[in-house]
Amino acid sequence: MIKPINLNDFTVQSVDNYYVNILSQFFDNQISYQVLTEKKTRAVWLIEIENKKYTIKWDCEKINHLDQKIKLKFQGTFYPNLMKRIEKAKQMGCKLVGSIYVVAQRKKGNILETYLLSEYVEGVPIKNFGEDYSPYQTKIKEAVKQLHQFGLASCDLNPFNILLTDNNEIKIIDLSDNGMFCIAKAKDARHLKRFYNINLNNRPGILYHLVGLRDKWIKLSRKLRNKK
Repeated sequence: MIKPINLNDFTVQSVDNYYVNILSQFFDNQISYQVLTEKKTRAVWLIEIENKKYTIKWDCEKINHLDQKIKLKFQGTFYPNLMKRIEKAKQMGCKLVGSIYVVAQRKKGNILETYLLSEYVEGVPIKNFGEDYSPYQTKIKEAVKQLHQFGLASCDLNPFNILLTDNNEIKIIDLSDNGMFCIAKAKDARHLKRFYNINLNNRPGILYHLVGLRDKWIKLSRKLRNKK
């Protein structure tokens, strides 16, 4: 059972106190790390403890919009919910995604700061193998179908977020299905078609088309704003 505790002004939820101790050591600069990504509002670091690799992801998000505030109030924050869902999927036999071991969050004003300690998923992004994804179409399609059966979705199936392991298996990283699951699955279906020319369903439902219309509107809106 995942219970929240306090650590350095953060509210922390974890699957095991062992991992909380790792994050605590990281906060205290007792663990060396390798930078994978480092930006103004987001960073990802790689650490290794007892011959096991982990990633620590830092994210700083502004909560400005009313829909964000409503979702935060009634649904809670995204990552603790995702950690629980992944843990449930793992118990059911899901091997497509890495575990999230710790979620540490604090809110100051309209800023939500998050640290994630997660399993490091070994593999090479299929983007690295060129632009022809046809050799992986069947594996990718089956992997996404299985992901949905476990109650998870990606919402960002770009070629950097699908990894191929040494055993020629598909892994999916950076899940971001923050919202209604039916819409998340429709987004995945559209991404499969866009990036890999894969039809997830023989008869896409109305949500598939509505998500497409929404994406076109967002693209047009951004284009108009840039013109201004």
